[in-house]
Amino acid sequence: MKRFALIAVVVAACGGKSKAPETAPADPAAHAEHHEEGGEPALPPGLVSFHEKLSQLWHAAPGPQRATDTCGETELMAQQLDHVNEGGLPAGLDEAAWNEHLTALQAAWTQLQEDCEQHDQENFEAKFSAAHDAFHALIALLPAASK
Repeated sequence: MKRFALIAVVVAACGGKSKAPETAPADPAAHAEHHEEGGEPALPPGLVSFHEKLSQLWHAAPGPQRATDTCGETELMAQQLDHVNEGGLPAGLDEAAWNEHLTALQAAWTQLQEDCEQHDQENFEAKFSAAHDAFHALIALLPAASK
């Protein structure tokens, strides 16, 4: 039981990839396995604030309030992604892969912003899920943080 509680705390603290955008984030066992395989990546400074906000929004209960809250943050978070882009390539990474994944994240985020500007609640979860998945594809390129 203690192990399950620890897994639940780990899951609550980190944004995991959702298998279905209309439901809660990934199951605790799969998410805990992700942490055991290498832990959290060492995020570049510009990506830390984006991750903190994304995690908070992603883990909110799906529904109209999450859409409203997320849409209220899209412009600021797009600016945060611009700062990541301006920060350059993190040390030790393949430039082409980093640029490809960062561009994909920025494109997914732009699509989410456009969805929000059109007040398109019907497609919000799919667009938000795509942006979330693009974020995780980007950070998968990063080495695990030192403990």
